[in-house]
Amino acid sequence: MISFLKFIRGYVVLSLAGPMVTRFLNQCISQKLLFWNIKRVEDSVLVCVSRSSLGKIKDISKKTSTKIEIVKRCGLPYLFKKYKKRSVFLFAFLISLIMLYIISLFLWDITIEGNESYKKEEIMKFITSEYAHGGQRLSTIKPLVLEERLRTHFDKFAWVSCEIKGTRLIVHIKETVPLAKTHKETAPCDLIANKEGIITSIITRSGTALVEQGNTVKKGDVLISGVISYQNDSKEVYEEAYVPADGDIKCKTVYDYNDSIPLDYYERTPIKRYHTSYKINLFGSSWELFAIDNSKQEYILKDKKYQFKLGKTFYFPVSVERRQYFSCKITQKRYTNEEAKSLAKAHLEKFCDNLCKKGVEIVENNVTIKISGENLSSSGKLVVIEPIGKIALIDTKKRERDKANEQSRETD
Repeated sequence: MISFLKFIRGYVVLSLAGPMVTRFLNQCISQKLLFWNIKRVEDSVLVCVSRSSLGKIKDISKKTSTKIEIVKRCGLPYLFKKYKKRSVFLFAFLISLIMLYIISLFLWDITIEGNESYKKEEIMKFITSEYAHGGQRLSTIKPLVLEERLRTHFDKFAWVSCEIKGTRLIVHIKETVPLAKTHKETAPCDLIANKEGIITSIITRSGTALVEQGNTVKKGDVLISGVISYQNDSKEVYEEAYVPADGDIKCKTVYDYNDSIPLDYYERTPIKRYHTSYKINLFGSSWELFAIDNSKQEYILKDKKYQFKLGKTFYFPVSVERRQYFSCKITQKRYTNEEAKSLAKAHLEKFCDNLCKKGVEIVENNVTIKISGENLSSSGKLVVIEPIGKIALIDTKKRERDKANEQSRETD
């Protein structure tokens, strides 16, 4: 702290030479002048003196015939003097630092990773309308609260983790996968059913299993409880412990599959680019430069977004989109029956492949493909065996209050 104050006030390093250097220093002490870091270097003495004492020291040097030479000037006053001609640059630099700090206090980007069953736009709309949005103060965002809201609102989310990095909110999502392989929850919680089905297997690693093989469960039923009850010889519960429930549960469930492909379709072929505009997004507002009216013609739009950022986590509320407009040729075409059936089979195979990637085993495929009017429709049911289980946090305080109220009623 003392060194910092010396830097703020400024000081100089002096070289003292002469036959009466000792007398010079004694005179400085008698006049209560501040000096420090006295060092002898060959025939001279180096000493640090405060900027305010420099005038009096020159008078003492004349009386003691001591030669003074300024070796170095240090501190903020000399720094300002040195860069006086660049004051505008220094001012702009300080303003930039202040703005950078202010920007770092707010949320400017939301990234969603791992979703498959829901569109990103749907998840983003829920997050921005119900909880967090661009420009919100980071200190007001509670990731644990957002995780619970997402798990409650989206049934197919088995696990959600939210983290704030820099000026970004990153939402990690896992859908219907073995929980033990994706996370280790630390808060007390239950594993509940996120769909109806018949239990085919259950392995409990932590908590109390409330179902067994062959049981039929409904959505919301507790499969593994995070409450462990300790009983005495009389089967009376004398203590309860709360743990994060953990285990592998598989269930036989049914998926309804419906797909429709119109036989007639339009193919849009780009011909040439006829216009380019630029959209500037700044603090939630946007302006399009060189915009034109395209309402009277058919076109294909290709855009590319350039986000201003520092590294991977510090995003700025500024981005630029390049929007390229292409004239196009629209051709009406029609699938043959064979082409439509091949396309329908490709859609079904893609749907089944996505299920398999989640650890789902398909045991029955009862989907039929048929032409109905001007459409080719695929409909039916897929019977599968899949991992189920969704985290539901336990409100331990509420549970303890309920127990206390129940015990008080019993004593009354």
